[in-house]
Amino acid sequence: MKPQFGVCKNKVGCSFAYTGEKVPVPPDLKCPECGQPLVIESAKPGGSKIILVIGAVVVLILAGCVLVLSAFKDQILSLVSQKSTASQAVVEAQENKGVSSTSVIQEPEETPANSPNIGLTPVPQAAPSASQTPSLSPTPAPVAVVATQPSSSAEQVAESLTVNPVASPAVQPEQTTPSPAPTVANSEAPSETGAEVQAPATLTKTEIDATREDVLKRINAMPKFTEADKRRLTEKMETAGSMDRLFVTRFDTGQTNLSRTALDELVKRIKSKDFQDKISDPTVVFVVAGYADSAGDPKTNLAISQERADNVTKALKDKTNLLNVIHSVGMGSTDLLDGKRPDQNRAVEIWAVAP
Repeated sequence: MKPQFGVCKNKVGCSFAYTGEKVPVPPDLKCPECGQPLVIESAKPGGSKIILVIGAVVVLILAGCVLVLSAFKDQILSLVSQKSTASQAVVEAQENKGVSSTSVIQEPEETPANSPNIGLTPVPQAAPSASQTPSLSPTPAPVAVVATQPSSSAEQVAESLTVNPVASPAVQPEQTTPSPAPTVANSEAPSETGAEVQAPATLTKTEIDATREDVLKRINAMPKFTEADKRRLTEKMETAGSMDRLFVTRFDTGQTNLSRTALDELVKRIKSKDFQDKISDPTVVFVVAGYADSAGDPKTNLAISQERADNVTKALKDKTNLLNVIHSVGMGSTDLLDGKRPDQNRAVEIWAVAP
């Protein structure tokens, strides 16, 4: 049983009455402080009223839903009927399409059957059975014709084979004469490579000697190499199959990074055929030599030249995914490239050395 609470109404001599505090009702139903009878509070009917209000609202909502459904009942039924009729129409259309497709398929089947009938002239219905027998008669005729065609071609091949051995001694010198013609025709595409190969062949003394002399100058000018290293490089240079300078780029004073224009030129040069030929050969060794002019501190110029060579080497690897051996060499202060114009010596060269 829930405890009951009461309120004392003796506001003159009772603090409970003065504060309006609710006091648990004792068995004698009197205030424990002043002894006056307590006024027992009855349960407030507010909760039941709220429940009644909520119930009434729910009933009203349900009644409204019923009214809405009854008002739109006809429209809902009409929509359902329209959907059913539309689905029936779709099914009928599909059936009609199936019938039309079967009829279309049957028509071409009749046309080839009628085509031999027209050629055989019998029109009655019994003709199809008879047409099958004559239809077989024309088929062997074309078969015989087809058989004659390969026989004639076989005869021609046999004749050509018989003619070839007879004319073979006379044709052999003729085959040698047309042989340069196809080579000339084929050389139109690789004519550039042919020209590049023939040019150094005619200038072997000048081209190779000049290149070797340039390489010797560079070997002797390498600041970080000992005399023994230079002799070893010179011996390898003497036995090398080829040495080609593939690319040269120049820098401003103090600049070590490739400019956008220089990088574009390097990419364009890498795509050339002679550069691609070097890259495709895994035995080719690439040497990237960096230079600085003779102005300023030699140690600083050596560091600048090495940094230039390293940056070009990095760009070369990034743009080609090169797997060949690459040596990045800083040459320091030099006038090897141009003794009269110092700005021409602020450069980087890419050399390809084939064994």
